[in-house]
Amino acid sequence: VGFGLALFLALLMFYGIQPWSPQQHKTWPKFLNQVAALFLFVVMLSTLAGVAVSRKGMDWSWLRIEIIKAPFWIGMFSAQSPGFVVAFLAVVSWLIWLALKRPRHRVHLWLPLSIAAIVAVKMLEAFRGLDIEVLKVVFYVAIACGPIALFAALARVRFFGAAFRTVPLVFHMLLLGLNYVGALPMLSPTSLLPFAPTSAPYLKNTPGIRVLVEPGYPPHPAFAFLRTLVATPDRLYSTYGPTCGMLSIDRKTGAFEDMATPGLIRDLQVSPDGQFLWGTNWQSGDFHVFDIETFRSVCDIDMFEVELTTPWEFIVADGVIYISNVTFPIVAEVKIDTNASPCSIEVLRKIDFWEAGYTKFTDGAFGMHLDRVRRKLYVQVALLDMTDKSGLVELDLETFEISRHIRIPHGGAPIIALKDRNHILMPSYYRNTVYEIDLESLTIVRTFEADPTIRFFHHDVDRGLLYATSRTSGMLLVIDDASGIVLKRTPVGAKPEPITYDRAGDLLFIGGKSGILEVDLAVYLADLR
Repeated sequence: VGFGLALFLALLMFYGIQPWSPQQHKTWPKFLNQVAALFLFVVMLSTLAGVAVSRKGMDWSWLRIEIIKAPFWIGMFSAQSPGFVVAFLAVVSWLIWLALKRPRHRVHLWLPLSIAAIVAVKMLEAFRGLDIEVLKVVFYVAIACGPIALFAALARVRFFGAAFRTVPLVFHMLLLGLNYVGALPMLSPTSLLPFAPTSAPYLKNTPGIRVLVEPGYPPHPAFAFLRTLVATPDRLYSTYGPTCGMLSIDRKTGAFEDMATPGLIRDLQVSPDGQFLWGTNWQSGDFHVFDIETFRSVCDIDMFEVELTTPWEFIVADGVIYISNVTFPIVAEVKIDTNASPCSIEVLRKIDFWEAGYTKFTDGAFGMHLDRVRRKLYVQVALLDMTDKSGLVELDLETFEISRHIRIPHGGAPIIALKDRNHILMPSYYRNTVYEIDLESLTIVRTFEADPTIRFFHHDVDRGLLYATSRTSGMLLVIDDASGIVLKRTPVGAKPEPITYDRAGDLLFIGGKSGILEVDLAVYLADLR
């Protein structure tokens, strides 16, 4: 409501000081019609966000959160893509000048439509060869290109006031869409061109880095959407979304199998007995069980029926599983029987942080960490208010109630446990800040700067280093654990989200748009000695 009022007053003020418009054209009905259109748009989004989730796949609550996060997205993407921002502002400034000097010029039509066509091709290229519904592809393309087409249509009929009010939306959707398919930030001069090469020469010229799996289409999946990586002695397993699917990769040859699965698997782990792969499907509300040898589905457990509609992460401990859920922000203690026919789930205990009044939003419980000795479970809950602040909640496993909590100024989604002390790392998603928290005192003991959108760290205790990848900067970071200083930054291609470590070979594996990379740490870190 406060944001809407501020926007209304801003529109009112600017409406009254248009030097290019004759006073007689500033009619109040025209202004009120524009405000009414904006109001109806907001009402539509609010109505959709408030629809109760009654069946799988019908969840619009994320709309409310995404509107709140829009300034964070714009700030983060703008900082990571300064060249694109400068070019965008230059083009918009030129179009404004043309609108004032030559309002009938056709460039207002063909230039935006040309840009929309390039963006559409980049989006379609990313989804080509994937098992994805046509309507879903249309939705993604419309989100990225629709505002540009709207600008072109309004400018063509010389409704320049309305046209240029769409520019912030055009900017936001372009940043979001082009980053989503890995075209931004531009790690090579050809990143924005249709059918640009996805692998980069700098990867092959970086000592210690080997491209284990090259991207390509078809039938290869889009590596720009990789989410997790799990390593066994012989194979790598990875999930990708939103299409979604799983890969089983031979570590020696790079050959892989691709298995399509509906939804989006957010967490993937090897079962305690080593026979299965277990995964939580955030989009479909399922718990998947796959045979690790045959790479075939054993069973799917419907978690929607036990109100875990969007499961995120899970921890296996002492015969039970702790699962975090996004909408609603729930953490549940469950038992899963994979030997039964069909497989079954039993919820033992759970806590809903929205129902408990800890957060005012229905999103979400994300990363977790289990302190097995002290019998405490730590959960990151966000968003808490209209900022990117998140909460670190300590659950007492004896009572399954909140025992302590602290607020993190700029939170993210993951919690990363450090191996040589009872501390965790919590990287901010939209900013460069990483927080280190002492779990004994539950206080922030230090902060250091890295990159935004870090979802995975590996703590190399022997070398005293931290390794991380940034989804938006496209960098592999080597950080000194003692000082928090970034010692090395290496471009590894667009959207390098998941990483995993193989101790036996001293190898780091990274997944992203450039494929699956194998990093021989002994060679890669030689220049730091």
